[in-house]
Amino acid sequence: MGNANIYIVGTGSYLPATIVTNGEVSDTTGLSPEEIEKVTGIKERRRAAQDEATSDLATKAALAALDSAGI
Repeated sequence: MGNANIYIVGTGSYLPATIVTNGEVSDTTGLSPEEIEKVTGIKERRRAAQDEATSDLATKAALAALDSAGI
């Protein structure tokens, strides 16, 4: 293949605005918020809005990566 000069020039991410706490999850699991964190290591998670598709999340992350790269 040769010696290609390939490198990462920018990265991006996007998190939906809605935060779901372990307290909310514990209501459906029967575990306490502390137990959920101990077992999973997760403190909170995000939930996309009803009108946000996966492609919307990916597009926002891609735009952030392009911005980070100065493109």
